[in-house]
Amino acid sequence: MARRLASIAVAIFGIFFITSLAWAVAVKTNVINEAAKEMPEITLTLTLNTGETRTATTGVDGTAIFENVPKGKHTLQAKKKGMVTKERVVKVGDEDVTVDFTLFPIFAWMVQSPAGCFGCIGFGAGYAGDSLADMDITEATEIFTDFLFGNPFDPFVFTGDPNQRNRDFDNKLRVHAALAEFLFGLPKFPLFGTLFYPAGFLALGGGTVKHEVTNTVTRESESFSGNGPVFAAGVSMNILVCAACKEFVGVGYRFSMFDASVKRDQPLMPRVGVGTVLEENMNFSSHSHAFQVKGGTSILQNHLSPYVGGRITWYRATFDGNSLTDFGGGFTSRRSFSNEFKGHIVQAVFGFDGRFPGSPVFVRAEGATDGSNYSVLVKFVYGFGFVAQNGDEVNHRQNGDKFNRRGGPKTR
Repeated sequence: MARRLASIAVAIFGIFFITSLAWAVAVKTNVINEAAKEMPEITLTLTLNTGETRTATTGVDGTAIFENVPKGKHTLQAKKKGMVTKERVVKVGDEDVTVDFTLFPIFAWMVQSPAGCFGCIGFGAGYAGDSLADMDITEATEIFTDFLFGNPFDPFVFTGDPNQRNRDFDNKLRVHAALAEFLFGLPKFPLFGTLFYPAGFLALGGGTVKHEVTNTVTRESESFSGNGPVFAAGVSMNILVCAACKEFVGVGYRFSMFDASVKRDQPLMPRVGVGTVLEENMNFSSHSHAFQVKGGTSILQNHLSPYVGGRITWYRATFDGNSLTDFGGGFTSRRSFSNEFKGHIVQAVFGFDGRFPGSPVFVRAEGATDGSNYSVLVKFVYGFGFVAQNGDEVNHRQNGDKFNRRGGPKTR
């Protein structure tokens, strides 16, 4: 009887052992860079559908093996400092599975193109400043309407001469803005042997404007200041010259809009008696379209990306308002005016993108000038989602070949 029970136990154990071998298969991982070169010392993490995690490190040939992996869908992650982390969903069946990863560096210029992957995002905050000197009025109008004891006469309309205004006055404009920015990556793609990293951004914040007007004859000046909301949006495209290159070319477009209520900094009229300005309302608004081209390289293990380039900006700004002045005896005068400025500026651009070591924090510092006009940009960006998510299931190979167990380090 005891001998019979022992035989049954051995049979049951054998069946269990054979069954366990049936679902205990191997997952082999190959890791290369975009130049098709094997990548050693890549940390691989296999998370089973039970929640258990296993780790391995690729060898000199860029491979590693996870053995005795149960059937089901699991998650495999490839990660290395300075590289974009990638994840794959692995479907394990009855045969061994091979998973291929292609990793690429996190370049400092990805501050503007979050990894070139759809779903990768970044949040930033920064400062932008612009100074426009010798702005020319392209259209100037003035409208005068007088009131006698509250009864209006027909308005008197006067159209100013922009050329005379530009001869008699110098106009300067300074804008300072604080912006919060949202960046989103778009799928990168190869074309003609180069790699394209597109991205977009939206920015919203507040700013201040100061408009200075100087009489070219008397040298007397007056200024107007105010504040209001700022909105900007745009797209960018960074291009790696080749898969193994650190040199890049960037192109981009930006639209910005600013609207502010302004006040005179030094009142010209007395505050009491005849000539008192009873009320004064003024507004400044502008919008611009900027196109930029730049070229640069990555240094210090891709933590710094200096660049130079050029930018052309088309702008249109209006400065208008009205005032009500008391002339005594029931006479008041309401004066309305409107000045329009529009044109384009071609500037040289220089700057750098930086990435803090071991951190998803990026910084950009940029300047642009044509000798008299200039702009400055400084911002910090925190990148989220620098994991290229790929929900595709990895189809296991049906050839039944056994992997060379010496092809990479064993799992820990």
